[in-house]
Amino acid sequence: MHHKHLAYICMRILGSTKQDHINMLTFQPAQEYAWSYWEAHWRAFSHTIELDDEDARRGEMNSLISHLRLTHSPYCELAFATYILMNPEPPPPLDVIFPEGSYKMEPGVHDTALVDLLQENVPPTYSVVIIEAVSILRRRRPHYDGDELQAIWGEITPRLPDLSKYYLDVVGMGVKYLFVDQPVERGHIFTCNTAKPPATFLWCLTSLPQHLALAIQHEPSGLYSWPLAHQEFYDCRATWQTFFPEIFYEEKEYKESLIRNVGLAVRAAAKLKGSEISLDDERHLWQWNWEMSFFSPLKMLLQSRRRETKNIELSDLVNAYKTLAECLQETCGHEECPVGALSQSPS
Repeated sequence: MHHKHLAYICMRILGSTKQDHINMLTFQPAQEYAWSYWEAHWRAFSHTIELDDEDARRGEMNSLISHLRLTHSPYCELAFATYILMNPEPPPPLDVIFPEGSYKMEPGVHDTALVDLLQENVPPTYSVVIIEAVSILRRRRPHYDGDELQAIWGEITPRLPDLSKYYLDVVGMGVKYLFVDQPVERGHIFTCNTAKPPATFLWCLTSLPQHLALAIQHEPSGLYSWPLAHQEFYDCRATWQTFFPEIFYEEKEYKESLIRNVGLAVRAAAKLKGSEISLDDERHLWQWNWEMSFFSPLKMLLQSRRRETKNIELSDLVNAYKTLAECLQETCGHEECPVGALSQSPS
C-alpha cells in the first residue's frame, strides 16, 4: 500500500502546481520528484490488484476520483467525463490511416489525444495525471469499458453532476479542435485545423456528430455557438487530407457510422425550438465548399463561404457535416466529387 500512499502524495503535489504547461526547469525538488515518479508508484500499486478482481478495481477507482477531486479541482470532473464519453480508441486499422513509417502509434495514444483535446480547458499538468491515472488503474486497452465507467460515475460520493451535463462541453472542445477561423477581407472563413495530429483529428471528426446529437437531446437550450482560434492561411499544413479518404473508403463501417451519426445530429438540430435547420435544408450546398489545398493539388479542404462572424454556429456545424456526408454517400451533386476523387488519388 505504500506505493498508493506515495502516488497520492505525488498527485497532491502536482495538483498544487498552478501552471498551464509542464516545465521541469521551474519545478521545485518535491514537484520534480512527484512528476518523475507518480506514475511508477501508481502503476506498481495497480499491479497489486488482480486483473479479474473488478470489485477491488472499482473500489479503487472510486477512491482515486474522490482524491483527484480534492487535489485537481476544478478540472477533475471535466477530464474524467471526457475520458468516459469519448470513444476510447482512434479508428483502426492504423496501416489504413497512416502510410507505413509515417506515424508510429504509441500505446498511450488515447491518453495523449485526450490531453491534447482538453488543452484549452484543462492545463496539461492536471489532465496528464487524471487521464493516465484512470487508464493505468483500468488497464482497459484495447477494451472499451465506458458503460462500466458511467456506472462508477454514478456511485462516487460526494455525488458528481449528471454525466449528460458534459455532452455540450465535449462538443465544444471537438468543434474548436477541428475548425479554425481564417480572416479574409470583410469577413471570416471556417476551415479544418490541419495543424492538428492526424490521429486525433480523425478521432474527433468521426466522434463529433454523435456527441452533438446527444448534447442537443440533453441540453436543448444550450449555447451552440463557438468562437474559433485564428489561423493564418500560411499556417495551414495539409497533413490529414492524405489519410482522410482512405479510412472511409477502405473501412466501410466507419463511413456508414459517420453518415448515420450525421443523420442523428441533423434530426436533433431540426427539432430545436427556433431552429432554422430542416431535414431538407439545402443551404449547406452554398454555405460550405471544397477548396484545393495551397500545398498540394491532390488535397482538398472543406471550408465555409465568407461569413461576417468568427463564431461557428450550430447551423454551420450541421451543414458542414451534411456536405461531407453527401460526398461520402455520393449524393452530393458534384460533377466530380472531390472526396471520391481524393480516395482514388495516390497520396
